[in-house]
Amino acid sequence: AYGHVMQTFDKYNNSEKITVDLDFESFKFLLDAKKECTFLKNMNKEEFLHFLAGFIDAEGSISINKRKSRNRVEFSIQIYNTDLELLKMISSKLEEFGFHPSIINVKDIGSSYYRGKIFNHNYIEYKVSLTRKSEIRRLLELIPIKHPKKLEKVELILYLLENNIIKLD
Repeated sequence: AYGHVMQTFDKYNNSEKITVDLDFESFKFLLDAKKECTFLKNMNKEEFLHFLAGFIDAEGSISINKRKSRNRVEFSIQIYNTDLELLKMISSKLEEFGFHPSIINVKDIGSSYYRGKIFNHNYIEYKVSLTRKSEIRRLLELIPIKHPKKLEKVELILYLLENNIIKLD
């Protein structure tokens, strides 16, 4: 109803690709919301946690990392975006609820190399990051993550933290 959908196979990346030609007018409200992200200021805690869960599902990551040098398992929650003002608002709202996020510039305009490929970037990308175990646990217990792969990580992180499994064996 909103535009044409095409499914193709991308031989170069060996993956399925879905392309959607959208009717711009049907989704114009998203541009207006992006321009005016002050709506976050007026959200109560429950509304914000649902918004945040959706944002993490769409543009975030929940990570479990093995740090052999420290003999530890580390966790992080990160949200990536090019809109620094939006990330500042999210960070501010997290601080309002007792979290300690950091905002980091992760990608500048220019080229980067990854796995032998050159990637050109015409934008600056930032991330909001949470790394304190106690805060990650509290946030993961509060937000209703829906993405299946991220939900698996949430369950694993909560299991590891509940059973105090933080060392590599």
